[in-house]
Amino acid sequence: MTGPGIGLAPAPRRRRGRGAVLAFALAAAGLAVVLAANAHLLYSALRSQPACVPHIREAGSGPPGAAYRPAESSC
Repeated sequence: MTGPGIGLAPAPRRRRGRGAVLAFALAAAGLAVVLAANAHLLYSALRSQPACVPHIREAGSGPPGAAYRPAESSC
């Protein structure tokens, strides 16, 4: 009587080649660069304080056609 898998030699284990290890290392390095860039952007956004610029303080004041103004002035 023979069944599935009886009498068959186990399949040899495949070792990862240098190409697979290199691809994994490059993917990890790329991910690290993206994470570092995002961390830098977040740090810069939280640490920067833009200077006050002149803007329209009341609706209707200012040059003609200037309809946009801040919702709340911080200056």
